[in-house]
Amino acid sequence: PGLRPEESTNYEIGYQGTPWFGAKASAAVFYNDISDKIQTVYQPGKSTCTTTAKCQTTNVGKVHITGLEVGLTTPVNRWLEVGGNYTYLDLENVSNPGTKLTDIPREKLVLHATVHPTALVQVIAFLESDSGRWASNTVKLGGFTTLNLKASYAPRPDLTLEAGINNLSDQNYSLADGYPSPGRTWFANANYRF
Repeated sequence: PGLRPEESTNYEIGYQGTPWFGAKASAAVFYNDISDKIQTVYQPGKSTCTTTAKCQTTNVGKVHITGLEVGLTTPVNRWLEVGGNYTYLDLENVSNPGTKLTDIPREKLVLHATVHPTALVQVIAFLESDSGRWASNTVKLGGFTTLNLKASYAPRPDLTLEAGINNLSDQNYSLADGYPSPGRTWFANANYRF
């Protein structure tokens, strides 16, 4: 009932540009000064919310998040484009250093490649790698790497047919303790724009 609103002042300096023809690059350094950070807090010794072990969303104090993000996408030749992003975060609970900041990985890497075998077809590979994250003050979830593949065919400008696989390696991972993310998933889509 006494939950206060979270407030944040954010500072960022960055660059976006084209270091060479066809390439897109970005870099940023940022600092977030957060007051009354809101996150889920579990009962002592517990790491999940159940009917018998209640948890609540509460203010955990003043938090500083400092980070760096870099990204680059570039064509390799007329049928292949590659790119990636890397993010690093330094998380500090200023008010209460003993309380972990939850649900935020310290490092994240995303790599992607797009192949255009013809003008109407493209194949996209997307890899994401996250470092571990705290789920509570006592439980730290492990890092993970997933690979997704998708092929799309656009026979007309307003129609796209897609098929693919998410989490190709069937990685067992969680973003929240006790809630595993989906394993290998096949999908097919048809998108019509009008």
